[in-house]
Amino acid sequence: MSEKPEIAADQPSAKVIVLVLLLGLLWGGNSVSIKIGLQDVPPFALATMRFLLGFAAITLWSLHQRVQLRMNPGELPPLIFVSLIFTLQIATLNLGTQITEASRSTVFISTYPFFTALFAHFWVPGDRLSVRKTVGITLAFSGVLLTFGGNLNFATHDYLRGDLIVLLSGCLLGLRTVVTKLIIQSIHPYRLLFWLMIFSIPCFVISSLFLERSANIHFSISGVSAIFY
Repeated sequence: MSEKPEIAADQPSAKVIVLVLLLGLLWGGNSVSIKIGLQDVPPFALATMRFLLGFAAITLWSLHQRVQLRMNPGELPPLIFVSLIFTLQIATLNLGTQITEASRSTVFISTYPFFTALFAHFWVPGDRLSVRKTVGITLAFSGVLLTFGGNLNFATHDYLRGDLIVLLSGCLLGLRTVVTKLIIQSIHPYRLLFWLMIFSIPCFVISSLFLERSANIHFSISGVSAIFY
């Protein structure tokens, strides 16, 4: 039996490294912005608003870059699969963050690199889980734990349900990262994002209409800022 070819993994340039670090910095405030937004808007409605903005941005940028957004033959199954993972991941992140603290949510969603490395070890040819990689991931998570872990109190069960839901979101995020890595070998990243939102936004809208009809929605300056974050 022949071995699977390794997935291409080019060495990142300095520009890419800086952009990744910037995204990591912004990612650190994601759970905080979600928690702030949830003070004004319930979980599924919040997801709808945030990703409608994201959909508009990616559509305009794709058109500007003249990227083909039309789906090619054979792309529907993988796009539906990754969209399902994405929808569940965002839903669990918002729902879990609603019933736990922002600092706890940040810690538990930051477990996703462990899940990413684990899934990649089995699914991505050439991306094996090495000692060096494990040490690096552990050190990175330790930094998050040192930064936000001061507010963790595992003696109380008040936030346990929310913590576990966010942990599930971290697992789904790791899975989505690996599946995306595999899919973008044949689908342009912008087209992937476009269809991912096409499939997921209606799910958030329907969930909000059925499950959040009695929710009190209002908009504060901080809440609107969190939606745009």
